[in-house]
Amino acid sequence: MFATRWTTERPSDSAYFGLVLASMVMMAIGLGLVTAPSTGAILAVLPLGKAGVGSAVNDVTRELGGTFGVAVVGALFSSVYGPSLALLLHGAGVPAPVLATAQPPSLPTTPGSKPGRDILSELSKP
Repeated sequence: MFATRWTTERPSDSAYFGLVLASMVMMAIGLGLVTAPSTGAILAVLPLGKAGVGSAVNDVTRELGGTFGVAVVGALFSSVYGPSLALLLHGAGVPAPVLATAQPPSLPTTPGSKPGRDILSELSKP
């Protein structure tokens, strides 16, 4: 958590290569210090005949957690990034055809529901 907080609190004009490398090394060390003892603790409470099953369950839960974590963070990031990008590009004087490609697609709607927000039409209003 320290590495993530350290990375997010840096100013935008700071050098990224050293910062990213250092934070990734700190995160890897932290994960290494947590993953091995937790796997050992899980396998220590199982009988020897069930060690393979315990190891497999541990691996599957770790992989599913990583997969769902990336999916959730990706969904949150794209829901915030897309609209913000279109607004920032509009303020920078980007031509309308280019701006249209930066606009996130509208979500499919069901009958009777309101359509998704159209950022370009909102920006063109006086």
